Amino acid sequence: MMPVKILISLFFSIVCALYLGCILPLHLPRLHTFFDRKPFNCRPCFTFHCTWLAMAVFAWLLASWQVLLAGIVAAFVLFAIVRYIDNKKMEP
Repeated sequence: MMPVKILISLFFSIVCALYLGCILPLHLPRLHTFFDRKPFNCRPCFTFHCTWLAMAVFAWLLASWQVLLAGIVAAFVLFAIVRYIDNKKMEP
């Protein structure tokens, strides 16, 4: 049962982190100058922090260190993927 809980929590936290990482780094710096620095205006950094924070919440709710460990690993993997994609974008 635990692998199912880990996979479900990973799925929801990754989807939410990717969505928030795509939207918020563009809009937060417009709200206040405090948000115009890393990790708030950096898409890979913001996605990384959203992922591990969401997984920490799931780990706390499920009372499981395994979920937290899976979330930290997933956050680093997701960070590497998003950073690779952002580095491959062509800027005009």
